[in-house]
Amino acid sequence: HGERQPYEQAVNAFDVPGFAQQVADTGAGFVVFITSHAHMTIPAPCQALDHILFGRTTKRDLIADIATALEQRHIKLFLYYHMGSGSDAEWLKATQFFATDSTTLFANWTAIIEELGRRYGTRVSGWWFDDGMATYSWHQAPWQQLYQSAKVGNPQRLVGFNAYEWPMPTEFMDYTTGETPLDPAGFGWLIKGGTGIYHAGPGKGFQAMFTVMADGSDQWLHGQQNTEIGPPRWDSRQLRELLQRSAEYRSVPIFNCEIYQDGSLSGKTVATFREARQK
Repeated sequence: HGERQPYEQAVNAFDVPGFAQQVADTGAGFVVFITSHAHMTIPAPCQALDHILFGRTTKRDLIADIATALEQRHIKLFLYYHMGSGSDAEWLKATQFFATDSTTLFANWTAIIEELGRRYGTRVSGWWFDDGMATYSWHQAPWQQLYQSAKVGNPQRLVGFNAYEWPMPTEFMDYTTGETPLDPAGFGWLIKGGTGIYHAGPGKGFQAMFTVMADGSDQWLHGQQNTEIGPPRWDSRQLRELLQRSAEYRSVPIFNCEIYQDGSLSGKTVATFREARQK
């Protein structure tokens, strides 16, 4: 509501305690928090990013603040990272994004990811890297190097490169990101009461996860000015059944919640998760 705030101002105003408490109210065991998406920005200090393109970081370490608030509530933190969007021309130019030789592009990627991984250590339990097939693959990514860089600071940190609905982009990852398809049973490729590891199909050998939109507008983010976030996609009974089925097949759900500029989620969505959890 109101005017869109400049990035650093919005980061400074982000209500971390309120956000963390809403997450706890849903019963979530972990959070995947966005760093860069449509534009290369990181809500924390990052010398590697400043070296490439100045003005895309913040003085406040919002990642650390969120990690602390979640730790107090026994909730783990994953970070989402997008290596470069077509809507950010300045970043694409600075990183030689479309150069035939991708050495510079991935050297920059490695510098950013290793700096953040080293700083946060075990406080960051995982990475969710977007566009594994749509961006990394055609750049002929040095997969093993990227995987090892993503583990810097925490060898147990989980790493996933998003394949959307396509085959897995690499063997150097720990879980399927599962963007959009919604079937906790894994389309017949998971065993009820099993390990949650796909025994067949494009995700064979990987932990099953699915990432779906929780709110009713069918958008990954809330981008409409002066409007409320839409109602949740399920009522509490439907959500409870979905979660129970996920538990039976050990398929891990990630529910993408739209979020307001101040860091708050939809009260209706949080209430639906709370009711499902209580039941």
